[in-house]
Amino acid sequence: MLRPSAAARTSEAASVREMSDRTLPAAWPSARSAVISARRPVGVSLGATVAVFQWGWLNELVGLDTTGPVLFLLPILLTGILFGLAMDYEVFLVTRMREAYVHGAPARQAVVDGFTHSARVVAAAALIMVGVFAGFTLTDDIILKTIGFALAVGVLVDAFLVRMLVVPAVMLILGRRIWWMPRWMEKVVPSLDVEGEALAQRLPAMAPTSS
Repeated sequence: MLRPSAAARTSEAASVREMSDRTLPAAWPSARSAVISARRPVGVSLGATVAVFQWGWLNELVGLDTTGPVLFLLPILLTGILFGLAMDYEVFLVTRMREAYVHGAPARQAVVDGFTHSARVVAAAALIMVGVFAGFTLTDDIILKTIGFALAVGVLVDAFLVRMLVVPAVMLILGRRIWWMPRWMEKVVPSLDVEGEALAQRLPAMAPTSS
């Protein structure tokens, strides 16, 4: 049985090391930026809700005749729902950017390519959710009206201002450093090679050589 030569084994080890250095889990920058930036849409949504439903600013746009205090459970609902949607939108965008980066594109060009291919999906998903939540503002129930308005504003701000503007801008500024991961975390976080990139790199080196 033919065995790979020493040069082939050396090339295989080098390719695996190179792939492991360049392939970082896409969930790491996604989770990191989502946690940091998810507070802004919640704050904007709560501010807009207080201004309309408690202070009475432009309350006629949502068919509101009286004002009152905001529902005390609203911050908890906003934090949970908006953070979940923020992670979805972040994964849609960053996963495609990581794929372009792993395939050899420069870090900044990978951000542009990933945004070009994923922005329409995120925009469509966000508009659907905004339409669903905005529909609750047409009801006469003040609680449903408040929750629907707050979620519609939060999704609108999170998707179009934070995910599709702030996050790509920060990634363009940081460049390759956005994919950095602490060494101690590399040993804890599993590296899932779903696309088989490491195997594709190993196959040519493992091909038997003719004697």
